[in-house]
Amino acid sequence: MSYMDSDEEASPEMLMQYRRAVEMAQKEDLSAFDRSGLIQSLGKNKDNEEVLLITFCFLTGAADELEKAMHYALAKLHEMENQPFAVIFALAMTNWLNDAVSVLKQCYLSLPRSIKKNLKKIYLLHWTLARKMVLDAMSNVVSEKFWKKIVYVEQLSDILSTLQMPPIEALTKIPYVVQHEEEERVSPGSALTIYGTPVATLCARIPTNIVPPYTRLPRIYVDFVDHITSREVIGTKDLFCLQADCASIYAFVGDIDQGNPFAEWTNIPALITGFRLLFDCLTIPFLGEGAYGTFSALTKAATAPDKTKLLDTVMQVYSSLSPGEQEACSYIMKAFKVISGESSQNAMTPLRIAEVFAPSFCRPPTKPDSQAPIVTQMIVQAISLAIENAEKLTPNAQPKAVQPAAAAPAGKAAPKKKRAESSSSESSSSSSDEESSSSEGSSDEAQKKANGTKPAAPATVPARPPAAPAATGEPETATAPAAPKAAAPKQQINRQASAGKRPSSSSSSEESSDDDTSSEEEDDD
Repeated sequence: MSYMDSDEEASPEMLMQYRRAVEMAQKEDLSAFDRSGLIQSLGKNKDNEEVLLITFCFLTGAADELEKAMHYALAKLHEMENQPFAVIFALAMTNWLNDAVSVLKQCYLSLPRSIKKNLKKIYLLHWTLARKMVLDAMSNVVSEKFWKKIVYVEQLSDILSTLQMPPIEALTKIPYVVQHEEEERVSPGSALTIYGTPVATLCARIPTNIVPPYTRLPRIYVDFVDHITSREVIGTKDLFCLQADCASIYAFVGDIDQGNPFAEWTNIPALITGFRLLFDCLTIPFLGEGAYGTFSALTKAATAPDKTKLLDTVMQVYSSLSPGEQEACSYIMKAFKVISGESSQNAMTPLRIAEVFAPSFCRPPTKPDSQAPIVTQMIVQAISLAIENAEKLTPNAQPKAVQPAAAAPAGKAAPKKKRAESSSSESSSSSSDEESSSSEGSSDEAQKKANGTKPAAPATVPARPPAAPAATGEPETATAPAAPKAAAPKQQINRQASAGKRPSSSSSSEESSDDDTSSEEEDDD
């Protein structure tokens, strides 16, 4: 009898352990494994097989955790009972001889024969020569059918190319620690890192959806906020003013950049210093490259901006960010609001938090000028208001809200255009000379009114500079098509004037009002 034979049914004791584990998984809270990404689905491959990625480095090795992890893994594999599937084992930062890997062997031995038969491929990702030699030594005792399922994979691209899911989308489901190890193997020294990478890149490479409603939020932000808002940390005095020693911060930053899940999160000074460096090291400021210039433009106004203007400016800056950057900004601001709620203990009011993070959130693109102190003070006040009103920072909400307001004037001008066209068409079809002359008078007067309103439009421009382009542009587009309509009655007026039928100037206004009334009655008919 061969070891790990997929044709062999598990022992009754193993089957009992399997059924008990599946039942326990339904009762226990195993959401922590979902958040860590222990087992992730990459969809189906081109052979229509479900592909599961298992990353062992997220297991600490504690006895109670390993037992729950076994329940979690067996429950996931239980879902594959009626469909073929493949498994990818990523041993990044994992010791092949530790207890976590022994749990894997125990899981396989506990599986019923039906699930073992459905396991078509076992991909071993980034396996070293030493690990391959260990498996080769076991080849004599391992089942030949099981051995044929094993495939060594050197690069992620070799697996991603076999999936039905687009490779770029599939890459976002790969944990950061696996991506970092992949890039270090391919190009040492130029791998993806957490510190110094723009927010938009992190949103594209390591997004997570474990915090509804966010779907593009960088996973590292969730890890930092989870630890900072924990009961052990959030009440620390002068929280964001803490400073770690050089050795601690170097070790902490190194672990974060490598994706080490066992970084020293319990070192509060290193945690806070590392969190501040997360924004200080950004090549593009957290609120975007144009944020400083937007606030700097406020200094040119005649009066200092009030709170409403500052908050509106923050919303303007926020709406200019990409969707991923908006989610990151919204999440961080809401976390700051939660932390400021404990200001009686940590002394972190919204204003003080803004003073700490304003220099890294908004940086001048060039050498600061004489207005820098004034602009910086505005930015501090604006970020403080954003923290207090964090619920208003909803991703993708601001750009959509601007469109209806801009289209409103055009919607009001449209009925006038339609009425003018209807009036001119009805008057031209009338057989009575008197009705024709009255409609011509009303058209002439309407044209005069239209011509009279055009010079008045620029008078509103100095009062509201931002709205001037929209206000002057939309009425012109609404009334301009009416000009050709008025040209035909004008020619008729000239011909009638030579025949002595042109109405007098004193009675033209009365005839115009009568014509409006008659045209409305004809519309009703």
